[in-house]
Amino acid sequence: MVYRVLDIDLSTLSAIESKASRLAKETYFREAYSDLASWIDVPYLCQRTLALTLKPETLVSRQVETVLEYLFHHGFEPFLAHYGIHSRCAIREIWRYQWNIATLERLELMERLMCSWGSIWILAWDVSQPPNENLTLPATARFCELKGSALAHEHEAGQLRPLLRGGNRILTFVHAADEPFDIIRELGILFDRRHRRMIVERWLTYVESGNRSLEDLDDFLANDVEYPIHDLELQSAANRLMGWAQDRRHYGLVDMIEQAIAGRYIPLDTMFDILDEENDPLLIWDALVIGTNCILHDFPGAVCEIEADGVIEWKEGLGRVVGPDSNVLLTP
Repeated sequence: MVYRVLDIDLSTLSAIESKASRLAKETYFREAYSDLASWIDVPYLCQRTLALTLKPETLVSRQVETVLEYLFHHGFEPFLAHYGIHSRCAIREIWRYQWNIATLERLELMERLMCSWGSIWILAWDVSQPPNENLTLPATARFCELKGSALAHEHEAGQLRPLLRGGNRILTFVHAADEPFDIIRELGILFDRRHRRMIVERWLTYVESGNRSLEDLDDFLANDVEYPIHDLELQSAANRLMGWAQDRRHYGLVDMIEQAIAGRYIPLDTMFDILDEENDPLLIWDALVIGTNCILHDFPGAVCEIEADGVIEWKEGLGRVVGPDSNVLLTP
């Protein structure tokens, strides 16, 4: 049996041949691609589209509008937004080929972050070029350079993450699909067939008429009271949580916070066991900020299974940029 996805030129979706040939066999990609190919010109629309997740820290720090302004300023027009909470399985699949280097503490904190609080998944259209002109790079690759690294010491002026004051490997504010291929893969991970069909219908409506479907985004901006307001600053989080612990004579927790501020290891389970009983969202966020700043995030010297984001490869012409009516889909 030949996989149907192999009937197309995968270089229109990924500039990294080894990645595309490997991941094209995944169920997430095969299911989502099969659906999309029945409805749309997959390479053209996916090359023109950015898939961006506004993570919970963007919401609690009230920086959603900052991200939207950045997108518009750099030629991306959001046209679809979906609010939801990730499952523990979904986050492990999205970052499957990067988390082989992650410590268990990093995985625990990411699960607490992504699976307890909602994120906003956005599709945005690249309007930097007229629709009848080919892009120089796919929208995903162009945004990769704009968003900035997850590592603070690699940030450059004008990038999004330093603008949002991202400071460690977990509190990165946004996640974006690296290549058109990854948009399809995320659709397979995050949505079932019925929801994928709804997304495609709204996608086509936007392309054909310019009508946007941003109800989930508008609802959050208008009704964000369920989220605490947090500046994500380490010292203020430590001071607040330490004061709370002292008032309740949790001296062991006070000691843990002092150890964390000093850069020493602390048992995360013990800290969260105490705070989970309180059910105070602000305190949980204090603990998340402290935890993400004190743990070892990655195993030293380890390398991601898939490390390249594809930007260099697209610039070198290893991926094929297409225009509308590109006829890259073959008749089944």
